[in-house]
Amino acid sequence: MTILEELENTKKYPELHVKKLGRMAAIYRQDIVAFSDVDNDSLLNILNEGIRLAKHYGIFTEEASLRNELGYKQSEMADRAGNAGDLVTEAQLFSKAERNLKMAADIFRSVGDTENELWVMRNILITKIWKGEIDAFNELYPQILEKLEGNEWYQLQAGIYRLIGNVKTAEGDTINGYSWSELAHASTSDFHAKKNTTQMAAFTNIHDTERFKKEAIEKQAALDLQRYELNQYVFFSIILLLLLLLGAIILFRERRLKLKLNRNVKELNVLNKKYEMLIVESNHRIKNNLQMIISMLEFTKKGIEHSRTDIIQSI
Repeated sequence: MTILEELENTKKYPELHVKKLGRMAAIYRQDIVAFSDVDNDSLLNILNEGIRLAKHYGIFTEEASLRNELGYKQSEMADRAGNAGDLVTEAQLFSKAERNLKMAADIFRSVGDTENELWVMRNILITKIWKGEIDAFNELYPQILEKLEGNEWYQLQAGIYRLIGNVKTAEGDTINGYSWSELAHASTSDFHAKKNTTQMAAFTNIHDTERFKKEAIEKQAALDLQRYELNQYVFFSIILLLLLLLGAIILFRERRLKLKLNRNVKELNVLNKKYEMLIVESNHRIKNNLQMIISMLEFTKKGIEHSRTDIIQSI
């Protein structure tokens, strides 16, 4: 319970949080001592919160499981209230219990989960016994037995057979009561036999696993050696390929640079010829302009006194 309570942020994941609440409710059901009010309140709060979330997010199987748990608990509390003389509380709790158990059975039936549906029906039978509705019990259990036929749900069978046997014995039909009790014992034996068979199969698997493990280790060692040699071969092959690839890249780059250099040289030669032509043209124009300036100075010198022509002459 402490570990579950310390799991934080589970509300971010609705299905996980609902399963957490269901697990907490199961622990409360298993560990409640003397059915104190505090423990009952904690259990009921957890179950109601889980049902609310499961219904809101459409997690139907979890809703059914929680309603089954809640219905059984309410039925149990109703029986205790009746024994204490509180008939009003007894009636209210039995009504709530039957409604939750019926909804749980309907949900399991709708999703095709017959085994869990019958577990809920078993709790409904217990409720009928606690309410004293033996006629309703006798009317209901044949329907459950019909669905039990042909299945290997031994633990479920044992529980239902035992209930029927107890009712028959309480009615005074000790022969039938004994027969049903014998069937319950047989189902319990079948359950344990199946469980033991499963365990023996598990032990056989463990023994075979150890034997195969030893063989696997030896084969793994040989395989590791082969893998090492293969890795060495692959490594050196990759190195060689990389060197060849590097050489090819260098040659390719050298060829591309050489082509680029030749193209640049050709472009420079063209530009150089254009530049030479521009220089020739520029020199020609400069000479013409200078000649024009000289002519203008000569013309200016003719129109001024001789004493003032030195400056122009120097120019």
